[in-house]
Amino acid sequence: MKKFVLFLGLGVAVSIPSFTMGFTALSLTSPQVQEPQPSQAASGSVFKSAIVPGKDSLEVQNATLIQKALGLQAQQLQQWQEEQKMSRDRQHRGSIVAPLQARQAENELLPTTHSDTASTAIAQFSPSITIRVAIVQGLRTIVAGGSTPIQILDTERRVLQEIAASTAVIFQANRGIQWDGAESSTPIWLHPKNDGFVFIGDRWYRGEVLLIPQGNSILVVNYVDLEQYLYSVVGAEMPSSWSIEALKAQAIAARSYALVHHQRPANSWYDLTNSERHQVYGGLDTETSQSQASVESTRGLVLMKHGQLFEAMYAATDAVVAKYHADYQSMSQTGAQQKAMMGFDHLQILDSYYRAAYLARIAP
Repeated sequence: MKKFVLFLGLGVAVSIPSFTMGFTALSLTSPQVQEPQPSQAASGSVFKSAIVPGKDSLEVQNATLIQKALGLQAQQLQQWQEEQKMSRDRQHRGSIVAPLQARQAENELLPTTHSDTASTAIAQFSPSITIRVAIVQGLRTIVAGGSTPIQILDTERRVLQEIAASTAVIFQANRGIQWDGAESSTPIWLHPKNDGFVFIGDRWYRGEVLLIPQGNSILVVNYVDLEQYLYSVVGAEMPSSWSIEALKAQAIAARSYALVHHQRPANSWYDLTNSERHQVYGGLDTETSQSQASVESTRGLVLMKHGQLFEAMYAATDAVVAKYHADYQSMSQTGAQQKAMMGFDHLQILDSYYRAAYLARIAP
């Protein structure tokens, strides 16, 4: 078992055990070949709020309206998936960033067989890491559904019930969790079949969801792949109309931050919240083709410092950084965009804010 000492930016070093992750050091210098920007950014999100009367307290009065809204969103979701796939295909065909020899020089773990994109090569050597994100807290009633059939599982992963695609189900906290005449005193999983998406409240999410009864309320935790989590975080934390180099810097900083909290979770149920308390995360609602491209082109890359994983803090402006992050290194997001417009690439942006940090890749 390895241990990494994580410096949390507050002058405190905490020893955290790591069972699965290792890191391969890379140079935090500009690559010789620049990666072209994606051909276009996605348009505004197609996902709108479900029609839920009394939405603030989720006092559901008309499930029929919810059902119609969920069915409409499932159709929009299928169209969105097709558009995203076409956009990624265009980006992949035009995103060769370096010949094979240059990629091998950067990292000995890159494959020796030909690959037509850097993101494909990197993906082969990036382990899957699941992040736990609290997406709903303190509500008594939750409306859920799926783009594909949803399996309701108990804590032993046994199937309790299967919900048809585009079907809204109301879960209520009442000495456990109740739904459709069924109940459970312990947490339950909502698992979408065939890599579908889960609908919670008014948003779609990747991965699967755990509903946890907490007295008179339900805690909802999204279990999502780290890289897919970052698709949403980058889109929520930084405008996708900004330079792709600023977005790449944001992706690497957000990945580093998330991994620190993956090993130092907020509590036993989740690693981070979905708010500015940690990193803003809005599920599919805040994904764009630009945010996806920035994550894929930096897949698995993190910041290290003094041999340890670095918690890369960031804030909106230089003024906010100076006010709240004066005691540790932090990136200004608007400053990153300004530097990108001046010709800085993402590695130069990171180097300007996180002195003595260096780039590393998560090892398999």
